[in-house]
Amino acid sequence: VRLGMGVDVRDDAAAGKVVDLAVGECCASVHAFGAHVTKYEVGGVPVLFMSENAVLDRSKAIRGGIPVCWPQFGPHGPLKQHGFARTSTWTLVRTNSENEACSCEFMLEDSEESLMQWPHKFRTTLTVQLTAEALKLDWRVDNVSESEPFSMSGALHSYFAVHDVEKIRVGPFALQSSYVDDLDNFSLRTTDREHVRFDCEFDRVYLSTSDRIEIVEDDDGRTIRVDKSTSLPDAVVWNPWELKAKSMSDLGSHKTMVCVEPAVFHKTQLNPRSSWSASVIISVR
Repeated sequence: VRLGMGVDVRDDAAAGKVVDLAVGECCASVHAFGAHVTKYEVGGVPVLFMSENAVLDRSKAIRGGIPVCWPQFGPHGPLKQHGFARTSTWTLVRTNSENEACSCEFMLEDSEESLMQWPHKFRTTLTVQLTAEALKLDWRVDNVSESEPFSMSGALHSYFAVHDVEKIRVGPFALQSSYVDDLDNFSLRTTDREHVRFDCEFDRVYLSTSDRIEIVEDDDGRTIRVDKSTSLPDAVVWNPWELKAKSMSDLGSHKTMVCVEPAVFHKTQLNPRSSWSASVIISVR
């Protein structure tokens, strides 16, 4: 069924501003709260996992989709877990619909509230573009200070929908490459297998990975492809498994999700009046 093409901007009483994108049989939704992609479907089949228990009233970060973790990834720094971008309301700058593509751009700038948490002047934008072939995210960070550098880390914390996490493989990861094992006190380990499979809780940061990572389903070979720019050199792979999932009130079942998160894990410095940019393209084969 061809669904047509267009951009719709709506205001939800609880969730706030939401942009819906549609191109052919593909659709996506982006919330201004967190500039958070909450839907990407192809032919009616979800590519992104969204928890049925996700809180969508702007009281906490949205569970599922693609949270923007910035200016700090995880607990690695002085800020709260994953920084403040995912729990800030971004400004819708523009929407566009032409040449078989729909897009929206959101922007977040420093404010009194952000400066109390993180004393740096910045502007960050996220542009989400939908075509019949893929979902593309273009992320840019500007240090707008005239004199002060800052350091940042971050990730596009992508949750992907799978039929059964025990029947997928994720990779490839280069043999003898390094990863950080979050379940072993953030110890540095060496990769001994090209593809990851899951039979228990899993939380690793693979460092300096290839620019393409795939999630392949055993049963039908369905493949979710994640292409990332070299400015996102790392990739977080996570599944909380049953026990931790039960302790998270907004997650639900761990069995139909896996996170593969393009990331910059080690802090990178951004000099005054300079910018950093990155892109991620998600597609299904």
